[in-house]
Amino acid sequence: MLMPSAPALAQRYNLEILELPSRYRTMGWARGINNAGDVVAWVLEDGTFNDLPGLWRDGRFIELPLLDNGGGNFHFAGAEGINDQGQVVGFSNGPIWGQYPVFWPDDQTIVNLIDRDGTAQDINDLGVIVGDYAVQTFSYTRVRQHAKQLRGWTAALVAE
Repeated sequence: MLMPSAPALAQRYNLEILELPSRYRTMGWARGINNAGDVVAWVLEDGTFNDLPGLWRDGRFIELPLLDNGGGNFHFAGAEGINDQGQVVGFSNGPIWGQYPVFWPDDQTIVNLIDRDGTAQDINDLGVIVGDYAVQTFSYTRVRQHAKQLRGWTAALVAE
């Protein structure tokens, strides 16, 4: 029988509960975290079926802006990834059916990456974005392409 020469040290973790503002008490899904501890999420608005994107930064919850959905009451959006510069990616519904891959360069601005059904899943510290988009309705294909060059960053979308 082999025995360790010294007792194994148990790893210790701190669990931090991220409180939701009162209008989102139903549920939320944390989706990504950066090295500063900023967390991005989807949250469900109480009394509705609206999924909305949010960001916990410095102990407070920040609602991220949505794409214009043409005045409709239904919102389906979520934040999926965040890099160490605090740039966030995810999806938001727009004026027609579907969800669009989006980029939040800060917590006040939203950029539609491509006018196709899809999701931006993650962003690295160089600003490269990975995600998926529909080539045709309900049909996805694996492709890699540079989608847009905006203010010095390049979005590379990988479709599933």
